[in-house]
Amino acid sequence: MKLLEIDDGLKNKVSELVSNHWGSSLMVSRGKVHHIDRLPGYVILDDAGEILALVTFARTDHDVEIVSLDSLVENRGLGSMLLNKIETYAREKKLRRVWLITTNDNTRAIRFYQRRGYKMKGIYLNAVHEARKIKPQIPRTGFDGIEIEHEIEFEKVIREVISASTDSEYEKVFKELPLGIILDYHLRLPRADRSWVTIWVEGYRNGEKMEPFHLTELSYGLSPNKTDEGRMGFGIINPGGDDALFFLYTPAGSTTPHKIKRGIISPKPSIWDYAIGSESIGLNPGETKILGVLRQVENSFRPYNYQDAEAINQMIAEDVSVLLLKIKVEKREGETND
Repeated sequence: MKLLEIDDGLKNKVSELVSNHWGSSLMVSRGKVHHIDRLPGYVILDDAGEILALVTFARTDHDVEIVSLDSLVENRGLGSMLLNKIETYAREKKLRRVWLITTNDNTRAIRFYQRRGYKMKGIYLNAVHEARKIKPQIPRTGFDGIEIEHEIEFEKVIREVISASTDSEYEKVFKELPLGIILDYHLRLPRADRSWVTIWVEGYRNGEKMEPFHLTELSYGLSPNKTDEGRMGFGIINPGGDDALFFLYTPAGSTTPHKIKRGIISPKPSIWDYAIGSESIGLNPGETKILGVLRQVENSFRPYNYQDAEAINQMIAEDVSVLLLKIKVEKREGETND
């Protein structure tokens, strides 16, 4: 057997297999049309050069969608081999996740992907009815006589990702009581058993580092679980008072709210802002990412790109004070929790 990337020499065989298996080369997922025989992918060939299994995919800037996965020989692990190949491709390209759409009748595929670490991302009711308008060949009934009606999305997060939770319950509670300021995030670690996470807040006043520079810090990692996810963030209780308290929290624990040096938070006009949005962003191993910003100025606020290093340096130089919430995820290969 050989596992090969689809090239021009294999196009005709791929096109024939796709037409025989799917009724046409057209595939519809989440309303988008794919021509399977034109997509990149991989095949497994037997010794005679015939296709035993095939996977095709569509790539975006952040994700890989598995458009089709077919194995003509069962119980030999060929589907798993191709799935692993796609996941390896996604890691090499530093993409965020691998995802796919199946239908409600395909209970075998639902079991297959869940056993291999894929999570159900969403169920799109009656989506197949819309897909049939584009591809009338989609049958009314599928496996086990089940009516084909709904699309189901599965995903596996390949990279560590984080997103801002701008309307979370944490934020609502802090605003309603009111307790102070909180920046809340959702973190997903696909390799939590080999990851070490550090979050901290560093401070600047009049362009210079505050003392202490790291106003608060929290680290954790090497989880007993292969995959972890949960909320993390930073808050200040009573930010306008003399007894302001800082705290950090993560899925693994939190710091006790503690007092900070008098004058860190001044009466100057201030603004808290997320440095990332609600859309998940990837975290490269060893990379430091700014998650949030507290700025205090003399008069008016000038907008900055919080993910641009030069803009951040200029903001630090021009504002009265700046607090930056940062995160770094590091890989600890070879370490275990034994």
